[in-house]
Amino acid sequence: SGFDGVLLYAVKYNKFFNYTFDSKAPGHIFTNELNVDGIISYKLLGRSICQSIRSKILPSSP
Repeated sequence: SGFDGVLLYAVKYNKFFNYTFDSKAPGHIFTNELNVDGIISYKLLGRSICQSIRSKILPSSP
């Protein structure tokens, strides 16, 4: 995997905030902000985030 870091997210005031940083350079934090008002279901958003990082934190299925 090319990603060796941490992904954090928050939803506040109808905006989705995504924060990532590489564990090799924790001083560089990358931030993305997306206005999700009426665009996306928070339940689906949470589910898709969990699915996208599941392979990063859990071992592969046998």
